[in-house]
Amino acid sequence: MSQNKTVLTVNRLLIGGIFICVAGIGYLVYRDALDSEGRLERIILGTVFGLIVLFMSLALRMQVNKKINVLLITGATVFGLYIAEIILLLFTTITPVDWMYIPGNTRGSLDIMRRAESARKAGVDFDRRTRIEVIQDLESTGVEAVPEIPPSIVLNPSPGDSYKSSLTLDGQEFLPLGSISDRVTVYCNESGEYIIYRSDEHGFRNPKGRWASKHIDVALVGDSFTMGACVPTEKTFAALIGKKYPATLNLAADNNGPLIELAALREYLVDVRPRIVLWAYYEGNDLQNLYSERKSPLLRNYLNRGFRQGLAARQDAIDRKLLSFVQKARGTSRWMLRLGQARDVVRLMNLRSLVASALQSQEKKAKDMQDEINHFRTIMSEADTSVKSWGGTLYFVYLPTWKRYGRPEIAPKDRNAVLTMVKDLGIPVIDVHLAFAQEPDPLAFFPFGEPGHYNEKGNRFVANAILDGIASSQPTSSRRNAARTTYSELH
Repeated sequence: MSQNKTVLTVNRLLIGGIFICVAGIGYLVYRDALDSEGRLERIILGTVFGLIVLFMSLALRMQVNKKINVLLITGATVFGLYIAEIILLLFTTITPVDWMYIPGNTRGSLDIMRRAESARKAGVDFDRRTRIEVIQDLESTGVEAVPEIPPSIVLNPSPGDSYKSSLTLDGQEFLPLGSISDRVTVYCNESGEYIIYRSDEHGFRNPKGRWASKHIDVALVGDSFTMGACVPTEKTFAALIGKKYPATLNLAADNNGPLIELAALREYLVDVRPRIVLWAYYEGNDLQNLYSERKSPLLRNYLNRGFRQGLAARQDAIDRKLLSFVQKARGTSRWMLRLGQARDVVRLMNLRSLVASALQSQEKKAKDMQDEINHFRTIMSEADTSVKSWGGTLYFVYLPTWKRYGRPEIAPKDRNAVLTMVKDLGIPVIDVHLAFAQEPDPLAFFPFGEPGHYNEKGNRFVANAILDGIASSQPTSSRRNAARTTYSELH
């Protein structure tokens, strides 16, 4: 190639790069005018574009050899950014595989290998199969098995920075709050064995026939911790509470946040009117889940007291939709799911979010935390009003995360603010952390002492703390006459 052609080609490449970056900046400004959410991430990307424009503009005045070096450096930088983005995509994002969503498991087989090694050191056999392999093995014996399906898994990003359910019924968006009903359901494995149970009439983890009880004593709403993730059904704290209060319903599901929990209360508990409602708050991610749930117009409708989807009467239709959802997901490979995230990769979404998170000031974090607590306050007030409307009592159960004991320096900083808010509403609080903290080794309440859900021992302590909390909140005469359930009895 002649010198003049080389110069012309290099200049065209530089001008083309400048044009693309300027267009990118223009698009970011346009997006920011539509919605300020995610502004910091756009500022980061816009700054990168601006630096590239400046670098290439200066290069236009350089000698051709230096221009080529600028192109090579710029290309290598962009290539490096995308390599980092792909690594973040593969190792820090969840796709509905292994299968579909497993609570607390963000790395599929890597998580299984880590837990299996911990089990080996403890002398425990660990089932290394993935959930889809467990389902396939059950199917080979003639058992129709399905995965537990959390409500949030069908919520997808939509235009306008909102979330919308991928399921429709009679032409309208709807969001199931339970899984597929009356099915062998494969759950999760943190301690060595997969948990397999048969779901109830509405897809929750309750004994069959519990909904037929004329009077419900206790109902629980919460996330995977309340559902009893990775612990045998009879050893979850909901089941242990059921030993004292036989008419107990558990409406918890994986990854639930406060708005979905309010939805469950409105859809199912208004009709059965339990005497006691236990609102189990997991400090590890409930407020983060609320941030996402608030982007769903459908879920926000539950702040209107008269709104209901009528889910209890539509279980057959819900089952058909969820079975179809499972089959579609099952027919999609992991790599096809990753390919579907290509748009986010092009926009460097994961890298931008990571950098933005690192740059967030403590003041901004405190403001965001207070905003979520204010929204949470509204939800808790609505829940308390609903429960009082039928003469019930709402209890707020505070469930601590592993970080509270394993990495206290990074434990959630909003604990006092959340508890103060709930107490200001006059809602009785049962603080499980206080029970855990009295033990010499709180990490013993988690599988092999590692991050995860409560193990069997942890569930027994939670049940004991809740029963003690309920008993202590009763009038003095009632406490004197009530037979108190102790840890030894639950054991």
